[in-house]
Amino acid sequence: HLLKDQNKTSFLLSWIVIEKYLDSVWSEYLSSQNTTKRRFDKLTKSMLWTADDKLEALNLLGQISNERYSQIARLKTLRNKVVHKERSVVLKEAEECNKLVIKIIKEIIRKKSFIE
Repeated sequence: HLLKDQNKTSFLLSWIVIEKYLDSVWSEYLSSQNTTKRRFDKLTKSMLWTADDKLEALNLLGQISNERYSQIARLKTLRNKVVHKERSVVLKEAEECNKLVIKIIKEIIRKKSFIE
């Protein structure tokens, strides 16, 4: 989509990956704390825990760096304007979101496969 000048579509698809990333980091953190199944389900399956809530908590818990927190928070604000106010997305914004997703995916692959 990015290569076809479909900036909005590219941005929103990349944003979906970022939300899944936040879900994954959130679930991993809760698991590392030996959270009971009942609490785990409550904290992962509830509609009350938004991507914004998870981002805030993960940053405060030291699971997401301040730099990444700031970038995701900025992109989240843009995402909200795009979805709720029908704002357009310029190429630079779509590229930034896409680059962050590629970086996240590479980190996950390295972590899961121990490739350096």
